[in-house]
Amino acid sequence: MREVTPEPALPAEAMGVRDLVRSAYAPYVARMGWEPGPMSADYEEAIAHGVVDVVRDAGGLAAVIVTHGETAMS
Repeated sequence: MREVTPEPALPAEAMGVRDLVRSAYAPYVARMGWEPGPMSADYEEAIAHGVVDVVRDAGGLAAVIVTHGETAMS
């Protein structure tokens, strides 16, 4: 297994982060009957607050990690 190191997301990656998160949650929307919060989060703001890390590969973004408490973006 290849070792990966998450790095802070860049402001220019906000759209890619949003797309990756929406893609990850999309299969569950029909079952839940609604879109979970991460699908509509403001990733530009989250990136500006330094709470979004990403794993990049040759094809672009491979993973997103959002770490914050309840008040981190208040």
